[in-house]
Amino acid sequence: IRGNECEQTVFRALSILGLKEGTDFVHTKKVAYSNHHRSDSICEDFIFPNENQPHTLLSVTHSHPSRPGHSNENKTHQNIGETWLFKTHNRNVRHIAYLGGNSQTWLNYVPDTIALFQDYTIFEWGLGGEKKSDDEIARELAVALKSPLKNNNFCPKNVNIG
Repeated sequence: IRGNECEQTVFRALSILGLKEGTDFVHTKKVAYSNHHRSDSICEDFIFPNENQPHTLLSVTHSHPSRPGHSNENKTHQNIGETWLFKTHNRNVRHIAYLGGNSQTWLNYVPDTIALFQDYTIFEWGLGGEKKSDDEIARELAVALKSPLKNNNFCPKNVNIG
């Protein structure tokens, strides 16, 4: 599984939901996590509705332990760090993680650890380890896009990075 394959699954699910790129969301744009400097941004996979006024960020990732930068540990740190940056900048932005691949490429604690810090987490695989269909992903994505915000107090209010 590669990141592009995971993103294509999300594109198909968004299409099933009737959401259009450029109107309802944008793809791979930089989103600010601070007002300190204009370069304080991270390229997000899917931003709803756009990078200038985001209300939801969807980060798509997969684990490929034998490839540099794709280890379980790297993905865990990257995902939690990214969420921390966004939640300390704007507590009202929903952060959704989409974990691609299958349960065998993820250490058993990693998906649950990532999910602790997200407003919602979508797993590409079902409880039995089978790959979910595009329709199943679309139904779950519809729930995720309306899910309540969690971790609004991810860090104390007196800590603000921008």
